[in-house]
Amino acid sequence: MLRKKLKIHNLTKYLLFLLLLLLTGCQTAVAPVADDLVPPAAGTAASSERERFSESLYQYAVARLAGMEGSLGEAARALEKANDLTPDSAYLKVTLAEVYLHLEQIEKSFRLAEDALILDPELLPAHLLLASLYSRQDQYEQAVVHLEKAAQLDPEDERIPYQLALFYNRAGDMPQSIAVLKEIIDRSPEETYARLALARAYRQTALPALAEEAYRQTLEVEPGSFLAITELADLFVDEGRSDEAEKLVREKISEFPDNLRLRHRLVGQYVEQQRYDDALLQLGQILKIDPHNQTALRKSGLIHFERSDWSAAAGFFQDLVAIDAGDDQSRYYLGIAFEENSQLSKALTEFAKVKAASPVYADALIHQAYNLQQLERTAEAAELLEEHRELLSSRPEVFDYLSFLYNDLGHPGEALSVIEAGLDRYPEENTLLYRKMVLLDQTGKLVAAEQAAQRLLEVNPGHVNGLNFLAYSYAEQNIKLDQALAMAEKALAAADEPYIRDTLGWVLYRLGRFEEALANLLLAFKGAPADPVVHEHLGFTYKALGRTGEASKAFREALARSDRDRPDLRQLIENLEQTREKR
Repeated sequence: MLRKKLKIHNLTKYLLFLLLLLLTGCQTAVAPVADDLVPPAAGTAASSERERFSESLYQYAVARLAGMEGSLGEAARALEKANDLTPDSAYLKVTLAEVYLHLEQIEKSFRLAEDALILDPELLPAHLLLASLYSRQDQYEQAVVHLEKAAQLDPEDERIPYQLALFYNRAGDMPQSIAVLKEIIDRSPEETYARLALARAYRQTALPALAEEAYRQTLEVEPGSFLAITELADLFVDEGRSDEAEKLVREKISEFPDNLRLRHRLVGQYVEQQRYDDALLQLGQILKIDPHNQTALRKSGLIHFERSDWSAAAGFFQDLVAIDAGDDQSRYYLGIAFEENSQLSKALTEFAKVKAASPVYADALIHQAYNLQQLERTAEAAELLEEHRELLSSRPEVFDYLSFLYNDLGHPGEALSVIEAGLDRYPEENTLLYRKMVLLDQTGKLVAAEQAAQRLLEVNPGHVNGLNFLAYSYAEQNIKLDQALAMAEKALAAADEPYIRDTLGWVLYRLGRFEEALANLLLAFKGAPADPVVHEHLGFTYKALGRTGEASKAFREALARSDRDRPDLRQLIENLEQTREKR
């Protein structure tokens, strides 16, 4: 009974092996039957050895079938068994090594490929595999050694010289790389890929004249080679020969007028040179050939964006969304064009159509809120941002904008709450710290506002508005004036703005340096003649200098331009008038 079972088992193996032989034409990760899987000669091996060979062949067949089904893990396990049973098979080892490579088990693949070469130093697949493994680890000098051997073993394989030229290049041996490419060209003069590779090698070795010659020879063989044309044009541009680059591409466009890639290449050069009219003319030619060319439509729209020609830009992006309603990027640009053209309702409509899965969805939401605010629908804008606050939480500017909206709606408490939430996520975000400082100041919480300003300056010691705020606050309270002066001067050095000049002038006034104060306040007035605070500070400075007439005039200007009643200014004016009358 046992012998019968063994016979049935062996018959199954034999049938499976026959099936394998029938399928060896199929492509798998497991190579066809190993050349060195030779059964022991009759009468020279014990039956157990023949049984091991039979079992090894069976496992090889299992691996082959598993490979056909894409089950590489199962194939590897079967080949491991076969390798254990017939450890002297170099071919089995390299086959298993190739499977390990597919499974990303690189160390195992290396070890088995090297073991295969110990058994058979002339085994071509092992040399090719090791060349590939070394190249994956950027060890190109070792890869070259095995490829050179592979080229000797199989001089008819046309793929090996190409790979060898590449590996010489990567190993830094450009002369050898160039020599191999020349040999390929000598054998196959019509081969354009080798000519292109040769031209690139010359460019790498800073031999532009030889590179140009190689590109031109490529174009003699294949006049319409897009790569040769564009790379030669790039070579010209790199050498400062942009006119020749343009001439080359234009000539090739004349030769191949329907080659849209060449036309797009020319457009790219025009855009880089900011020759937008020429770019638009060429894009127009593309659209005559292919009215639905989305790349040409998009480039045309973006050029009009660059030129702030919003109506023209909108036209192209409308064409794009008409072609593909799911093109959210173009729809977003269309919304921007409408927004910039003050067509806010249209912009709002387009932004609202951007899908939630789109990469520009968050930006579209922010623009929706902005357009709602501009349409005086501020409450809706705040509601929209609040609804999507978690989604937009990766944008610190959203917390700032939502806070601004709440403050605009007359809800400073909610505005401050939003800023605090933003600072919980982004504790060092300048815009949020600044907004907190402003809100606290607006609500009369001066001490807290100063603390917020100090925190802002801890994070960013050069923050102009933080410096200006603290300097002005100290001047208003007539405290820490030396510190206030240093901060005002630092702010002014970074940004010479009227409001900073005013702060510096006011600090100098508090320090009793009236002439210096006046000089700065007059510069502030020149930059901001309608600012009532500047006029008020000028009034006090003129008064301190005894120039009562000018002081009175400045106070009157401050009163006239103030947005609230100022009885204190009225009293100052009255006192000055009385003083003048007494004189």
